[in-house]
Amino acid sequence: AAVLEVSRVEGIEVVGSGGIRSGLEVAKVLALGASMAGIARPFLAAAVEGPEAAVALARRIERELKVAMVLTGSRNVGDLRRAPRVILGPLRAWCEQRGLLERD
Repeated sequence: AAVLEVSRVEGIEVVGSGGIRSGLEVAKVLALGASMAGIARPFLAAAVEGPEAAVALARRIERELKVAMVLTGSRNVGDLRRAPRVILGPLRAWCEQRGLLERD
């Protein structure tokens, strides 16, 4: 949620992290305004299994992100950041209170 607010600050790069486990979640955090996503725990768990598992995880996340980009008509991360968003539930209420639903 903080990504929505922080990404409005000009001239900074925003890293969305915390609980990201899939390419779809990477796409979500980018669409909310992050410049990049940080993923730690899934890679640490995969690394315990060995380097092949970590590489397999990276490839899966990449495939999932590409699927999300195709489904949103995004050719690159910039397009993904401009893609239409649907925000519902408690996050929507929070965004409304903070005035974050309108894009500049």
